[in-house]
Amino acid sequence: MLVGLLFYFGWSRQAALTEYIGFPQAEWDTGTSGFLLDSVSAIFFPIVVGLLVLIGWRLVDPAVRRWYRATEPERLTSSWKRGIGLSTRALLLLSWLVVPAIAWLITHSAVDPGWWQLAEPASLAAGVLLAAYGVVLARHAETGSGPTWWSSPTWLLITGLTVALLFWTVHEFAVIEGHGEAAQFIQRFKDQPGITLYSHDDLRMVAPGIRVTRYASPGAYEFRYQGLHLFARSGGRLLLLPDGWTFDQPYVFVIREDDQVRIEYSR
Repeated sequence: MLVGLLFYFGWSRQAALTEYIGFPQAEWDTGTSGFLLDSVSAIFFPIVVGLLVLIGWRLVDPAVRRWYRATEPERLTSSWKRGIGLSTRALLLLSWLVVPAIAWLITHSAVDPGWWQLAEPASLAAGVLLAAYGVVLARHAETGSGPTWWSSPTWLLITGLTVALLFWTVHEFAVIEGHGEAAQFIQRFKDQPGITLYSHDDLRMVAPGIRVTRYASPGAYEFRYQGLHLFARSGGRLLLLPDGWTFDQPYVFVIREDDQVRIEYSR
């Protein structure tokens, strides 16, 4: 599943980036290995955090189970302790609703509301897992053993729902990463290598910032195009942005490298 998550993250991230820049994702063919490699650096920290949370849960789980059994309402004589025990159990079982509600309040009051698109699936996944854990604790306190995850249709359904929410979370995180990378590239795209393109034929490249020269003297290349910058190179094609690229005029030119054109790089 980890490979699937990495591939889906890389694909979604690239789709968000190309949409932001203004051209179809199919023009940028990085392949499966490219999706996986692009995902490692961005998703490494969330994976480490998730593993640390999992290790922490495994360490505290025995203590939580003992506490859960010790605070069963029928074992408590104090009314306020009994109320705390019942409230804790109710909150745990309703985590699938409580955690998203808290996430919504945080993102809309203390953080940018735009982060809700990531917090929504992440909080739902966390809430479902906490609620399932609450059921496990209740079953363990009652019978001394937890439910059989692989044989119960209910638990299989919960597992499927958690996996779906995890992929949803990865997608939203990838979109944020892709848009952020694209925005950073646009801020400094004029610092990328400049491209001077010589062509045998008139390529009709018309966009703000492009300067076209047509040579009167005979030669292998009759037209020269300046004011271009390299975005990416993929499958024998160059993806070029003009100097005047804007969100209102997001021109991207796809040029195939062959003997009909000559490319000069400059800084």
